[in-house]
Amino acid sequence: MERRARRKKALGPRAGDDGGDIFKRLARKPAKALVGSDKDDKEKAMLLHKWRTFEQGIDELVRLDVDLFEDLFEALAVFITDDEAQEALRVMPCNAVGAYSLDAVLQWHRNRHVQEPTGNEAIQAAKTKLETIKDWVNRAGSILRRWSTNVRSRLAAKREEMLARSVVAVQEEEEDEDDESDSDASEADTATT
Repeated sequence: MERRARRKKALGPRAGDDGGDIFKRLARKPAKALVGSDKDDKEKAMLLHKWRTFEQGIDELVRLDVDLFEDLFEALAVFITDDEAQEALRVMPCNAVGAYSLDAVLQWHRNRHVQEPTGNEAIQAAKTKLETIKDWVNRAGSILRRWSTNVRSRLAAKREEMLARSVVAVQEEEEDEDDESDSDASEADTATT
């Protein structure tokens, strides 16, 4: 707080100084909602500002790739996927060297919102996507259940095989011990006779 006060004092009095009160500033300049041409003008201004940061030719056309196209719309805080960017670059008019005009980009952006379904169409599109996802999940689940069943049956067969081998090994050891004890007994009988 002290630092702000010292800075304010160092700057001296300014015209229209409201003492840093945000509410006084907002009261002087009420916010208005951007609709229609105001919104379009604001978008165009923001895109133009970002457009000027790109390398341009004399005709103010810019060679766009997917990354530059996405960067351009980040200025509007609009998220565009790689697929959307590739499709837009394919659809928009460009010159012989693949350079685009700002007007073509802005027109694509405005038409993009017109093509999106609204109301019941949007709900139906979302339901269709949801059903598709459910089908994928169900198919994956059935495959995993089959694999799980197959693995369990193989594990059970391996356990039975291991159990059978251990039983056979124990029986062979007992037979070997019996043979050794029989041979020891026969040696003892031959030594006594």
